Amino acid sequence: MNPAADYADLLARQDAAVQAFVDVLERERDALAARPVAHAALNAATEAKTRQAESLEALERERQRLAEAARAGAGTDLSDAELAQALGCGERWAELCARVAHARNQNAINGMAIQTRLEHTEERLNFLRRHTSSALYAPDGRRSPSAGAGRLRGGA
Repeated sequence: MNPAADYADLLARQDAAVQAFVDVLERERDALAARPVAHAALNAATEAKTRQAESLEALERERQRLAEAARAGAGTDLSDAELAQALGCGERWAELCARVAHARNQNAINGMAIQTRLEHTEERLNFLRRHTSSALYAPDGRRSPSAGAGRLRGGA
């Protein structure tokens, strides 16, 4: 068992998984930006994002396990960056950290886009609630006779 080689291999797998996650985030971004929203693509991206996140969590648990073993073997309490440097993986660690930061940023941007869409949808619903008859449908699901044929009040 070679701790340095195992750690380097794991960092490479993590880096590839983070890049796959970024690719999913970019598909999610594109689906959100489409007019109208590409719902099928958005749903597919959301499912892929969940799978990728689970994979990333499993790889991170494995990395932490390897890091703890390496630290115990060295009898030291190095930071993750220091440990990667000591194992000859400093550059790979830095690349991974940069890719993770990019993924985190893209995920935040997508989250803001989703929040904006939700707020816009809620505003539209509130407008419709305020400007339509209060009872478009009767309790049995049929059109209410007082609904005014679904027209907005005060208009054509």
